[in-house]
Amino acid sequence: MAQGWKLYNVSTRQFMPGPCEESEFKYMFLSEKWHILVKYLAKPTGYKKKVTWRKVNIAKFEHKKQLGALSRLPDEILLMIFEASLDAWYRDDDRLNWTFFTLGITNTYLAEIAYEVVQRHFVYLTDNWFCNRLICVGHNASVDAADLPPRAFRKDDVDAMASHKTLQDYLDFKCIYPHSRSDVQGFDLEKAPKALQLHSECYSGNNPTARQQAECLLDLSTPRLLYDGPYSDWVLADLDTGEFVRLWAILALQNLIGDATGPFVDKVTEGRVFGLGHVLLSRICYSTDPSQVALQTDGLSYAQNRGPWAGHHFTITTRRDLDRERGWKDISGKVAKDVEAILRGCFGNDWRRCARAPGLF
Repeated sequence: MAQGWKLYNVSTRQFMPGPCEESEFKYMFLSEKWHILVKYLAKPTGYKKKVTWRKVNIAKFEHKKQLGALSRLPDEILLMIFEASLDAWYRDDDRLNWTFFTLGITNTYLAEIAYEVVQRHFVYLTDNWFCNRLICVGHNASVDAADLPPRAFRKDDVDAMASHKTLQDYLDFKCIYPHSRSDVQGFDLEKAPKALQLHSECYSGNNPTARQQAECLLDLSTPRLLYDGPYSDWVLADLDTGEFVRLWAILALQNLIGDATGPFVDKVTEGRVFGLGHVLLSRICYSTDPSQVALQTDGLSYAQNRGPWAGHHFTITTRRDLDRERGWKDISGKVAKDVEAILRGCFGNDWRRCARAPGLF
């Protein structure tokens, strides 16, 4: 009998609605929506630092001395003002909601400061599942302490789940917040542009000056995150075991080497493409009933219902940005073989052609 699956972030008490609620492992794993896990875990390598401001009614003061009374404030104080007004945006404080953005278009000097502040915040907020405990649990998974994945739960969790029938029951009780890409630590990455667009439509009317100022606000508040290209050697790292998997190994398995945009592969080619999100999922599934996976996975190095990384902490970053003082182990070849075994179980020996077929599932 097939079972429903559910992915949980135990650290943030969140669950992921959507593809993980499929009843069969095969259809869950093959979902293209797992690319979103890369967005949850991958940290940008930077942001565009040069902005060509539109020809709008921004006072083109390039130097601080032209700010009048503000010129007497040190840059550290100006930064604090911007940080405080951005915090007010997070809190939806109506009195200060627009302070950050309107102050940012006072002149070009302040615009540059505001731009640096907001982009740094976007970078900080993107990898919001960094170093969080993730596990994908089958519907009937046992809460027997002796049968739980090693390192997956703290002692207080193990004690608390004893009163629940299944592990999903306990995690449904503990992880009560549905996760959304737009909801990042209480801040909506799309909120500022959307709100400012509405502001433009409602208040600018036919006033060209107001419309130009609104365009500048949108320019200021739009995330411009950068991810190094595929040759930067992106990896999925298990922070508990010290193991990592290189993206290029998974792309090479699909004959797509060098075609990714940073860590993202969802737009590499037409048809289904498997990336680091699928790799992560393949190694964090946990169920106490092996028959409920219902796949012939000859050559898999572990039981599919007992993922070796279930409940561990993860990040997606470049190889050069991993802690160099730690002894990391590259298991890319082994993991690529495991992914191939799963895909053969889903599609048969001709899995490369079958996986690309549009509208298969």
